[in-house]
Amino acid sequence: MATLDHQLEIRRITAQDGPVLRSIRLAALRTDPDAFGSTYADQASYPASRWQAMAVDAAHGADSCLLLAFRGGQPAGMVRSVRDPRRPRVFGVYSVWVAPAARRAGVGRALLDAIEEWVRTAGGSSLELTVMEDGDAAQALYEASGYRFDGRREREIGARAAELGMSKSLSS
Repeated sequence: MATLDHQLEIRRITAQDGPVLRSIRLAALRTDPDAFGSTYADQASYPASRWQAMAVDAAHGADSCLLLAFRGGQPAGMVRSVRDPRRPRVFGVYSVWVAPAARRAGVGRALLDAIEEWVRTAGGSSLELTVMEDGDAAQALYEASGYRFDGRREREIGARAAELGMSKSLSS
């Protein structure tokens, strides 16, 4: 999708990226297990065919997209967005993750900027996400990217903290 500097590349997943998706997602679940609704144990057991199918599904179309970040050629993060079927101009933002070695280097902000660009091209006008109530670094990233708390409060079964809703309107 875009090369932001000599070391950071953000691009849409391709149909051949099943193994890369598996690697990044499992790294996210291993390093930040409380930040996601899935567990490492569950997803580590997925067969290669499932990862491949997820890559194929996210590689094209205007209803969902998964972007991968690479820093120095190494996987550094990901973000996924999906159109809300009941509100076609609203997109959810999911699976935001940056590898620990790439944090505080602009990767998270670049991923959010890139997914917003994709949402605009897909006809979206706003984004929504949830963040863990005790996720101060993630909250700061989202606020710096223009997201605001919107009053939604959710709690997943087994989660140690509530999830707070944030949203952002995209200007033309």
